[in-house]
Amino acid sequence: MRLNIPGFKIYKLKQYQHRDKHRHDTGYTGRITQGGRIYIQKNWYTTISTRSAYIVGCQNTGTIPASIHLHFSVYDRSGHKIDSFTKSSSLLLPGKSTEIPFGIQYDKSFLKLEGAEVYREGTDPVFTPIKRAVPGMLRIKASLVALFLSFVSAMALTEPHTPGVASVFLPLLAITALTMSILNRTPIWLMFIFLLLVPFSGYKPEIAKSIFIVALGYLSLVWNKRGAFKDFLCPYSTPWYLV
Repeated sequence: MRLNIPGFKIYKLKQYQHRDKHRHDTGYTGRITQGGRIYIQKNWYTTISTRSAYIVGCQNTGTIPASIHLHFSVYDRSGHKIDSFTKSSSLLLPGKSTEIPFGIQYDKSFLKLEGAEVYREGTDPVFTPIKRAVPGMLRIKASLVALFLSFVSAMALTEPHTPGVASVFLPLLAITALTMSILNRTPIWLMFIFLLLVPFSGYKPEIAKSIFIVALGYLSLVWNKRGAFKDFLCPYSTPWYLV
């Protein structure tokens, strides 16, 4: 969503999937060597939890520093207003931009940007009504696309093709991507490798093209759920510098 208001430009306003990495300790294990040395090791594992969040990016297009206050409202699915709040950026320099990520505590709701209030030194504040709903994420799970990709690439081996390393690795990469997706770990770099191998798979042109399109669809679904490009490239938790 892109919006232009007097003195400011809102170049990003979207819902994204925020991911948190959690470390769980499982105790200690140890061993004693024949020389009497004792080695103790701490055991742990990580999990990734996800939650819906929002990010708004705005740029000062004026010639003097300014502050902007964005007024949001939360509505339930029946259209009743249940909460309102404000997100602000103070004294943004001319030409500079900032991104503000935030979350809300309500499930099964949608967010609407009611208006923006701009403050500049020596002038009265200017309120611009907007009343635009924030677009939601696509609700198709990327793991379902990875499952379909695994099935198609595996079935392609049963069709006449030129055997090679790429044709064997493609189903394995797809299954690995599926497993990582189920565990909330996004195999972006793995999918890039998958795309590079498709032209060398030796599959029939129509099959290779279908697999390539499905893989691009997977990447587009993941992109729709990310708050920024730096977040898109991160396979695990949302980068700390985005929050």
